Amino acid sequence: LQAIREVEAAIRYRRPLGLLIVDLDHFKRINDRHGHPVGDQVLAEVARRIRTSTRLPDIVARYGGEEFVLLLPGTDDAGAVVTAERIRRRVSRLPIVAGGQDALRISVTCSVGVAAYPAHGDSVGELLRRADAALYTAKSEGRDRVVNASDVAADVQAPSSSRVGVWCP
Repeated sequence: LQAIREVEAAIRYRRPLGLLIVDLDHFKRINDRHGHPVGDQVLAEVARRIRTSTRLPDIVARYGGEEFVLLLPGTDDAGAVVTAERIRRRVSRLPIVAGGQDALRISVTCSVGVAAYPAHGDSVGELLRRADAALYTAKSEGRDRVVNASDVAADVQAPSSSRVGVWCP
């Protein structure tokens, strides 16, 4: 609901709105190798790093297993790419310490798909679809990168995933 409100406000006030999908690279390996409690600690730390990379009005929400969606009010696609790069660097800069007494140092990278209103659509569904296609391109080009929907053909669709299609902060 919040995402719909943000898109409606962007349209009404004629201001840009960036949307990012951030996906942790090879996250399943972390869960398989170290267990879900460690995976949960990694997710919590990544969420903290994402939050400290954004502004107060930006909205960060978990979207599926190891994915996050961000809404960036007042941010066009160029500005959203800058934010996405800042997040990508902050996530991968230092290993994440997890695991309690037997502390593990886990290196994590992420891939990010970027879309924005009005450049890539005027609905939550269209912005998510375009950001997802950009994310799919980032993954297929080697991961640990940011891809702008402007650099992906508008009709490209990511393969269907097991992700739940519901966004909620």
